[in-house]
Parts: sequence; C-alpha cells; structure tokens
Amino acid sequence: MKAGMLLGDPAGGSFSVFVTRDGGEHWTRPKQVGLEADGAKEAIFAASNSTLIAFTDLQFDFFVTGGTGGAQYFLCRDEFDMGIPEQLRCIPTERPIPVGRSSESSGAFSLATSGDTYIAVGGDYTKPDDSAQTAAYSLNEIWHAAQTPPHGYRSAVVYEPTRKIWITVGPNGTDISTDDGKNWRALHPDPARHQAADADRNWNALSLPFVVGPHGRIGKLDEVALKH
Repeated sequence: MKAGMLLGDPAGGSFSVFVTRDGGEHWTRPKQVGLEADGAKEAIFAASNSTLIAFTDLQFDFFVTGGTGGAQYFLCRDEFDMGIPEQLRCIPTERPIPVGRSSESSGAFSLATSGDTYIAVGGDYTKPDDSAQTAAYSLNEIWHAAQTPPHGYRSAVVYEPTRKIWITVGPNGTDISTDDGKNWRALHPDPARHQAADADRNWNALSLPFVVGPHGRIGKLDEVALKH
C-alpha cells in the first residue's frame, strides 16, 4: 500500500491532516469531520514522531494530543473506500487519557500499540523529573493510569515483540514494562559492561533498535540489558 498521513497542530479551527494514496507524490487535505480543535487549548507534540499511528490502508488511524484541554485520543477512518470521496471522520474518545496535567507543556507525547493494547506516555516536558501521570494503558478504548509510572516525563514509547516488552524514553531515563503498561521499572546503565553513565538518558524518539536525542545523539538498544 502507498497510503500515508500527515498530522499537525490546529490551524483554521481544526487539526491539520493530509493524506496520500500514491506514496507521497500527491497530498490532499480531505474534508474532515470531528477534527475541530481550539489551537489555544489543543496541540500535537511532535518530538517523538509517534503521536500518530497510521495503518497502511488508512482505515483506522489513531492519534493523541496535549495542551490545556488535556490529553485526548482520536480514532479516525478514511471513508474514501466507503464511496465518500476525500472524507476523513475522526472521533475523540469520551474519556481523556490520564497523562499530563492539562497545561501548555503537558499531555500525551507518544502512542504505541500491540494487538488490543495501547500505551500512551508523556507528562510535562518542562518538569522532566515529575513521574506523576506519565503513562497510561488502554484496553477497548478505556484508559487507565499506570499503577507504577515511568520515573519522569517520557517522550516516546515502543513495543518490542520478541521479548514482549514495552520501552519508553525521556530526558531523565529509560523504563520498561512487561505487563502491558501497568507497571514500569527503570533501566539503568551497567558500569561493569562499560556502559556510559548517561546511556539511559537524554533521548527523544525510538525506532528500534535505535534511539535518538538532541544535538544528533544516536544510540542502539542493548538487548542484554533487557534480560536483567
């Protein structure tokens, strides 16, 4: 499939969404239903490049938001294949995601999925050491705050299917979950294996096995560390 989607902050009273069906040669902004948004209250945080999950057929796509309006979760459907040309219908869930504190600098920064499980992480990027409301998990679109959250603001989360582990990163560290986001534990560098003291910190985005941070910083996941 050559379908794709672009997502941006609200402009002109709605979230900015464009779609392509030819591998990116042409982009259109379809008629959008349910994407109305107040740019003063709602925002898309882009640092992780993972606030949007767009499946290859664009039939069901998901994205998360933040800002003073709180963290929200949107389910979208491209209705092109239903005989409705160039129309994208999106529905915000009735229950906000319990991530962040409804401020300009907080909300959901990253979304990942495996099967019917969805994980959202975030918090307040101006308070990187604040662990409150930094992760939530969902089954059947009902969101629950993590019982043991990551130990700080987190900007990206992914699922590692081989070991069935969720991994999340942020400025002050890295955490993993083995129970689908209910509980998280810190992953620390191992001096005995000559790992740098800051190997777990200062990361923005994940694309396994790689992780990236500010100023061109790039790392690679240490698979041995995940076994401990």
